[in-house]
Amino acid sequence: MSLFARLNGMLFGVILMCFLSNLITNIQESQNYLEEQLDSHSQDAATSLGLSLSNIIGLEDVAMLETTVNSIFDSGYYHSIKLYKIDGTPLVIREYPTQVEGIPNWFISLFPLNPPTNQTEINDGWRIVATMKIQSNPGLAYYQLWQMASNTFISSGIIFVLALITGWFLLRIILRPLNAMEAKANAIADKDFSPISMLPKARELRVVVDAFNRMAAALKRNFDEVSTYAEKMRQQAFMDILTGFGNKRSFMSKLALELESKKSGNSGLVGLFQLQGLQALNEQHGYQEADRHLKALSMKLKQSFSEYPHSSFFRLQGAEFAVIMPNTDIGILEQIQPLLNQALKQANTKVAGAFVRYQEGQQCGEVLAQLDNQISHSLQNGCQISVASDERQATQRTDWRGVIENILAHQRIHLVFQPIIDKNKQVLYYETLTRFVDEQGKPLNTGDVFSAANRINKTMALDKAIFLQVLNTLKQSSQVSLSINLAGSSLADEGFQEFIFNELKQEAKLASRLIMEVSETSANHFLVALKALVVGLKQSGAALSIDRFGTSFTSFSYIQSLKPDYLKIDGSYIRQLEQHKDNQFFLKTLVQIAHGIDTKVVAEHIETQAELDTAQELLVDGFQGYLVAKPGALTN
Repeated sequence: MSLFARLNGMLFGVILMCFLSNLITNIQESQNYLEEQLDSHSQDAATSLGLSLSNIIGLEDVAMLETTVNSIFDSGYYHSIKLYKIDGTPLVIREYPTQVEGIPNWFISLFPLNPPTNQTEINDGWRIVATMKIQSNPGLAYYQLWQMASNTFISSGIIFVLALITGWFLLRIILRPLNAMEAKANAIADKDFSPISMLPKARELRVVVDAFNRMAAALKRNFDEVSTYAEKMRQQAFMDILTGFGNKRSFMSKLALELESKKSGNSGLVGLFQLQGLQALNEQHGYQEADRHLKALSMKLKQSFSEYPHSSFFRLQGAEFAVIMPNTDIGILEQIQPLLNQALKQANTKVAGAFVRYQEGQQCGEVLAQLDNQISHSLQNGCQISVASDERQATQRTDWRGVIENILAHQRIHLVFQPIIDKNKQVLYYETLTRFVDEQGKPLNTGDVFSAANRINKTMALDKAIFLQVLNTLKQSSQVSLSINLAGSSLADEGFQEFIFNELKQEAKLASRLIMEVSETSANHFLVALKALVVGLKQSGAALSIDRFGTSFTSFSYIQSLKPDYLKIDGSYIRQLEQHKDNQFFLKTLVQIAHGIDTKVVAEHIETQAELDTAQELLVDGFQGYLVAKPGALTN
């Protein structure tokens, strides 16, 4: 029971006791007063009637005695009038039963009126000839007592209710800082360190609120320091400070991961750009002017790829830049190339550019050799963008619209599942991986399908079909939880969000076993729109996971606003983790930050026992990769 409820209960009890004691005291005082009045009334009647009867000489005229007594008794104010001779012989006896109408019996039982019997002597001269006893009728007194009690109950009841309401409001006002402190304690647990703005007037509570605010400020400083230090170390290890792009080491790790990944048939594009004449710029205008050109070129490159937020940019060395575009085919360059050529012309310095297509299973050396060859072609053609030809079937398809519409119409979507396990080898959940086949049942490259769907605006339609198939799988497999990774552009769309929430509302029992995965790039690019998605997911009971965390060199602060249930570390940090101390430091710091907001950290692309052992030593919560289990059919 809350403190507010306890204090309200105590307040109610105290006010109720005051109400009852006041009511009972008033009734008893009125009861005593009425009994005194009845006593006085009967005594006055006895004295008056005794004098009247004394004038009847010798009390021999019984008729006159009865007439005199009846004149008093018939008024109805007396319970009994009894006249006795001195020897005890009754002369006149009159009794009237006590009748009380409209008054509950329980009230009469609780508050009885006992009017006293008053006695007087009748004298004949100096001789006592008779005695008379008179008792007043309490009926009217009961009525007066009942009316008084009713009025007292109503007036005291109104005061009672008003006192309760006033006390309730006063307690809310007084205890409001405690509610704020409770909310703040929960917020601090979620790493929200904003201060309590309302300071109570009560000195004791003000001191506590001040202490809370100081603690929150100290924790915020500590959290910010840890986050800032981790970001700084990551930037030193993986980022080019001048441009904000990844460095050569980051590029090689990313490319190797794309080529070695065995999760979803990776393919995509890798581009290389060389700024010509950098040495001459340095010699003629100094390094600051050269740096300005490099920074301007980096901005032009990023603007050219603004419609493709999953693209990763790198500065390799000196005047060389690179871009990796996962799940992208050569067809995308038809849209990018005119913008890119225009942007590079505006750089005021010649820039050679080349693109080649990579596929899972290739060697890094092979891809880099193709890039060097294409750069030579670009230089020979006046620094125009050079694209390597590719005879693979996937890139020669001209009717991608028909292929994707056929996939949607005939549900040519196959799902496979890869488990994420904890340190005890218990399955946390399964990641859903998508495979597509054509009308002949032949597998299609997953990256090519998604890339083509993006070009013809069919990404959302594909995502809806995949989402419904995952929900159907959850219905059939009651013992597992599944994650699904959909396009950020789909998840940020209000209509698509409404579709998801409607489906989860109809299948409320499934929501608690569903994890929505959003890539870090999408989380940064669509942050505002995704906050609405997060609110809806939390309300439905579904979970949120940030996938490929660490690919963007952005602040950790956004994870505080999203508060994901899982953070999946990009495989480039896990590859040969045991050999890279800076990766280990980054991962260890991230685990500390994530656990502080009750978020689990998952290491994906675990391929060797050494990688798994190192990740476990760093207190990572979940593990995924071919060493753990290959993608396959779902088992409960």
